[in-house]
Amino acid sequence: MMQRISQRIGLIFLAAVCFAASVFAGEVELLEIGKSKIAAFCRKHENKEWDAVPVRKTVSDAENFTFSGTGRCTLSLIVAQKLRDGVKRELRYVIAYDGDSQPEVEVGIVFNNDEEARLSSRFSLQKGEHEYTFKPIYRRGRYSLDFANLRLVTFTMAAEKIGAGTFSLRRVYVREGEQKKAVVTKLERTGERNCAEIFPSGTQENIFFKSGSTTLSGSWDADTLRLRTATDFGAAGPKTEVRDVAINANLWSDDLTELFFSGTNDNDRYVQYVYNSAGVEWVAVRTYDVVAAGVIRKANTTFEHQLKPVVENGIATYDIEIPLKSIEKGKLKFIGFQFCQHVGGETRLFNPTKRFVPPANYGVLVFNGKAFGSGSARLTECRRTDYAGQDTSAFEFTCESNGIPAGAKAVMHLVSPDHTIHSEPVEMADKITLSGMKNLPGTYCAYLEILNAAGDSLVAAANFMNMKEIPARLGEIIIFPEPKKLVPGEGAFSLAAEPVISLPAKATERTRLTAKVIAERLERITGLAFSIVEGGGKGLVLDIVPGEHEQGYKLEVTPPECRVVGNDEPGLYYGCVSLVQALLSARTQTASVPALTVEDWPDLKRRCIEFLHTGVMAKGATPAENRGIGALLHWLEKYVADSKQNWAVMDLSMNAQMLSRPDLIREYYTNEDLIKLGDWCRERFIEPIPRFQLGSHNWWNPEVNAELEKMGFEYTEDKASTPLYDSTVFPPVMDHVRALKAKYVHIGGDEWWTRIKNLSADLNGVPRWKIIADFWGRCAAFFKENGVRPIIHGDMLTKTHNGIRCDFYRITETLSRDYIIEVWSYPESVCREMAEKGFEVNAVMTGDLLVPESELKFINGFGFNLYHFNIYRFRDGKVYP
Repeated sequence: MMQRISQRIGLIFLAAVCFAASVFAGEVELLEIGKSKIAAFCRKHENKEWDAVPVRKTVSDAENFTFSGTGRCTLSLIVAQKLRDGVKRELRYVIAYDGDSQPEVEVGIVFNNDEEARLSSRFSLQKGEHEYTFKPIYRRGRYSLDFANLRLVTFTMAAEKIGAGTFSLRRVYVREGEQKKAVVTKLERTGERNCAEIFPSGTQENIFFKSGSTTLSGSWDADTLRLRTATDFGAAGPKTEVRDVAINANLWSDDLTELFFSGTNDNDRYVQYVYNSAGVEWVAVRTYDVVAAGVIRKANTTFEHQLKPVVENGIATYDIEIPLKSIEKGKLKFIGFQFCQHVGGETRLFNPTKRFVPPANYGVLVFNGKAFGSGSARLTECRRTDYAGQDTSAFEFTCESNGIPAGAKAVMHLVSPDHTIHSEPVEMADKITLSGMKNLPGTYCAYLEILNAAGDSLVAAANFMNMKEIPARLGEIIIFPEPKKLVPGEGAFSLAAEPVISLPAKATERTRLTAKVIAERLERITGLAFSIVEGGGKGLVLDIVPGEHEQGYKLEVTPPECRVVGNDEPGLYYGCVSLVQALLSARTQTASVPALTVEDWPDLKRRCIEFLHTGVMAKGATPAENRGIGALLHWLEKYVADSKQNWAVMDLSMNAQMLSRPDLIREYYTNEDLIKLGDWCRERFIEPIPRFQLGSHNWWNPEVNAELEKMGFEYTEDKASTPLYDSTVFPPVMDHVRALKAKYVHIGGDEWWTRIKNLSADLNGVPRWKIIADFWGRCAAFFKENGVRPIIHGDMLTKTHNGIRCDFYRITETLSRDYIIEVWSYPESVCREMAEKGFEVNAVMTGDLLVPESELKFINGFGFNLYHFNIYRFRDGKVYP
């Protein structure tokens, strides 16, 4: 039997476990006729030519809307009711319509807890009064299918489709079901953060920190922070050995002053400014580069400021002026701030802590117009509630307050361990709850900002440690993707006893290649050199026995025998990969494979991954080093081959050499590297597929054709209207196709002209949809002639997505069925639509979308896009989103 060993990390306070099994039904009205706030507007930001005008008329039992003109209109209902977390709900709406058409209505849901969170649904409006139920077809962000944190319900429709009819909104409500099971955990309070006010320059002197002989005061204006520090060091004055900026790294031996600023309040980015009495300075900027997946800390960087040090009679006074942009002050009225004055062996801290460098341990500096006045507040406790079947949690904070002026407003800011910030207006109360929050291990920083009538703030800040039980998987056999069958056995098989791989007599060349690939992998892991023999039965035995499931295999390991049997050649390879996974995940000796039986086969013919370098490189990112093709192959082995994925779309258009375009300098991969990459992929049953954006998003191809430039096209996409454009893009695409020996090529094709408002339907008299259709027709003919099958994104081909503009959906009328359509959004309908039109379909998703089970029969492959994929550190240290 497999054992899962649970390791308790840190101290978990389990306060209560609630098993609310009772079922309660109720309804909560979200629309109050005549009282609810509803905005009605034409979406002219999508098309300035639209002239629709919605008119609202409130009657006793409905909010009625009529429309004139043309264009999409939205009715936006602001939800005033706060729906509690942990309750199952359905969203319903009752609408009456007296028109004769059946216009489509799009329903959108917006949430308070995540600005990016969205749910949307569609329905056909029926004549008469009907009740409709919200059924999401699109999901994004930290949405709640129980509609907790609901902020807006929107109804969007085309005015001309409504016609002369009246859209009568009678009711919007949620039907509540049972309370979900809940577990409540008390978080450890790890620190209270010191908060201080500063005021505009010239208003009043404000010494906000004193410690021993050290004082700190400050002021601010619209652009500048001003600080004054003063310390009496006695007759000897401050220790100042470093007087040359060239050796400022030695400042730490002096009686120095350190200032830390976290203007973003994200517990990640900070500026550290260090100086001594001689005016020698040292500056560092720290951030976390998500692309490089590592900390970027730039010392002695540019830091705009002015420092005036004065030492008289042993008293060191420093006046500092710092532009707010230099400390990256954001929109909040406060910043993270730490002050450290070193006096001999003593360190005087604004916010007392043993570790004063991490931003979570800073104090808080509040930029007020005037003093907040009387009143105090503290955050003393935090309890996390987890609900069954729900990824997010509710965080309840206990607030102790005294003397807060009547009418004061409050905002809660919560910084999660992943450095994201959630801000939400709350009611001042002893208990303040934020629903729909991320539940991550690590430090949560909570800020309660209380604003008085004048808009000045009192901030209470505290840190809480969120600990979760993390299962330690040591000793567990981990095969991935999770196999159809995994049965652990007793004991283990030793590869070291006989490091031999035995093949069937007269094994195929492909079987011998699989054995070679696995032998090299096992040698890297075990240090053993494996020999390969045919017709034997020793060591690791590989065989192929045709079976029911394509690409399937069976792995059997017992103490006397280790055997992999594939249903076909790919299945044999995948069985060997599972053997390697078992060896790596559960080995107790260098070369022992735990006894087990594994049977598996893929549900889909293609398991896809698509990664892009283009966006990062196009923004000017320059790698700090050329890690070469070896780094890419290592990544592919770990995350593609070992995951048994077999369809790799790789956009290397900004990275790899193009023999036909020597003017495009590509320093990272040579043509020989691409040849190696293609061979490496095929050895592991991975289809290597080059990707180039042709037409839209054409970042990789700075134009060099003078004749094409003379045509004066306004947009990059416009160039595809002439075959002259083809001559600039086809040759470099074929360079990569030939080097990789690719059978397929991905030419992008998403989001043509989508960022352009008020786009005309034609260009020089030619419909824009026909420009794309003609270009894609030329592409299909060219690639067919060269023995390559093209792939395009599907968003321009359907009314459900970008095809609704300029009749782009009509492209499918003439589009070659040689194209494989890659659906990246709206899989619940577009996969079926494209398949029924005769296209082969892969669903390669953006975000966390999944293909509904009912639609799986319409696709041949599934996977995800990795946007701005890169494996480099960058010279400038920037984060490239």
